Parts: sequence; C-alpha cells; structure tokens
Amino acid sequence: AWEVQVKVNGTDWQEGDDLTFFGCYVTDRNVTNCTVNVGILSAHAWEVRMRETCSIRRLFSPWLYMDGWVSTLTPILAATATDLVATSPFPSYGDPEEPYYPLEQQFAKLVLTWYSGDPGDCFFVRYLVELRRVERNWNQLYNEIWKEAPQCNTVLRGAMSCNITEVFVGPEEDYFGRERPTQRITTNTVYDIRITETCVDQLAYSIPLVAYSWVRTNPLPATAPRITLVEAASSRSLAVYLKPGRRNECDFKEWRVEWRYPA
Repeated sequence: AWEVQVKVNGTDWQEGDDLTFFGCYVTDRNVTNCTVNVGILSAHAWEVRMRETCSIRRLFSPWLYMDGWVSTLTPILAATATDLVATSPFPSYGDPEEPYYPLEQQFAKLVLTWYSGDPGDCFFVRYLVELRRVERNWNQLYNEIWKEAPQCNTVLRGAMSCNITEVFVGPEEDYFGRERPTQRITTNTVYDIRITETCVDQLAYSIPLVAYSWVRTNPLPATAPRITLVEAASSRSLAVYLKPGRRNECDFKEWRVEWRYPA
C-alpha cells in the first residue's frame, strides 16, 4: 500500500508505525494520488512524505520526502451581515404607575433582525452579537467596551434575529471555568451594535457589521399627572390645578391641557 503522511511545517516527524499524523493509505498500487483532510488547519504550510508498505515489515521502502512545503488555502470568509434593523419596545418590566416601581430597575429590550449572505467556507458556529453604550439619559459616555449579548448565541444561521435584554459583564477569558455574570440593558440608552458570524475555522469569520449609534432604547415614560381641581376663573376661562406624576426619563417640554364640550 502507499502510505502518505503530512505535518505542519516546522514540527517533528514521529517514528514508528503507530503514528497520529494526517495522511492517507492507498491499497491499490496503481492509484498514485490521494486527498488528505487536515481539518480546520487552513493557511498552514505542510511537509509531505510517503513510502510503499508491504505485507512483510522489513520490505517497506524508505520514506520519500517532498522538497519544500505546500500551503492549504485561506478560507473564503462568510459574508458580512447586512440590512440590520433594531427596534426597542416600550419598557414592560413592571408597572411604572406603581409607587414601588424603582427607577434603577428600568430594563429595556432590543429586537434585532439582519440578513446573512454567502457562508463562504464557514462552518457555522454562532452569531456573535455585541452592544456598546454611547449615550445614557442624553449624557455622552466614553471608554465603553463591547459586551456580548448571550441571547443571540443559540440562534441558527437561518434565524438572523434575536431579542436582547442582557449582556455579559466582561470578556469570556475573565471568567474561565466560571459562569459569566450578566447585566440588563437599560432604557433611554443609545447603543452601537456589532454582528460577526463565527465559524469552526477562525480564519473564515465574517468581517463584522458595525452600526454606530444605531438605536436608542425607549425611555421610561412619565406617569400621568392628576387633576386636583378645576374651577371657573372667569366667564370665559377655567383654572386647572395639576399634580405632576413621576418624571422618570421624560425630557420635559410642556404641560398640554385639552378640553372639550361634554356633548
């Protein structure tokens, strides 16, 4: 049989017959070619050797070594995602009208959809969706880091959508062997969004889609004011007395009072 072995350039050949190299074994002496599957080791330089094996071990031919080396191709990247749409439903975590509703519990939700094109040579693993805060309550933020949205990790390639209510606090390497903590995304916050299609072979990752200042989560609305008193101020006017509700995240502009005839 023909025995062909390949190894990454710069590593050592093993000795003996029970080897763990990539290679192929051709039992038809008239067939003088074979294909060696080297897995995800794209863009690597490889050395090749071969020999003829026989039914009697001592009759094996010496190894023939190829001069130089040959490189596997760089994979075709997955296409960058396009057509990103991000929407923010109004806050729905609790009732803002209730007196116990705490301002610090203003949690938001983002709904993302996008389109993924040609996968190239990518063997799909997951979408890496990340958020970065730009502005909070109309205050500019600086030196913010990208944070991964774990709820987008489990979707299939064809799904191209996810709902986000939380992000990981820090990078994965900071919590090796431990559960990564999460934090909720907040209302009235402007976010950058970054989406990368990840693959078994890192060289096939898509170029990230980056959308700057792409969406503001809806602010927590002010609660309704109360009308405490309405009385006649003159023959042609009414005096209306109001008690404001909680302002929450309302950037106040004006009180708008409307009236109509009872009929």
